[in-house]
Amino acid sequence: MVKKRILKKIAQGNLTPYAAYELLYQKKLRRARFIKIHMSVSEHPWLSAFINTLFFLAFPIAWGEKILMRMINKKGLNIDYLTFKNLLDYSSGTEIDVLTEEAKVQIFIF
Repeated sequence: MVKKRILKKIAQGNLTPYAAYELLYQKKLRRARFIKIHMSVSEHPWLSAFINTLFFLAFPIAWGEKILMRMINKKGLNIDYLTFKNLLDYSSGTEIDVLTEEAKVQIFIF
């Protein structure tokens, strides 16, 4: 039914083919399951190597999920568990880069 409505809108000229394609074939969001950290300290290469050895493998988010929720509740932040789970549902494929003069930190969530 939805496809027929979209095709009618294209035929009437109310909708472009590109917009119709976006409506019909939306990207499926994947839930975040792992986190990988890469850290580079500019003046201490041995420290960088040690930290990167500790974080060589990606960590499952489920390991730290309960600990993180306890820390959030202890600090009195107003984030409930359902909101946290929704954030995980939409955060897969996120990459965070922190660049400073002393260090470079890359966090990959997948």
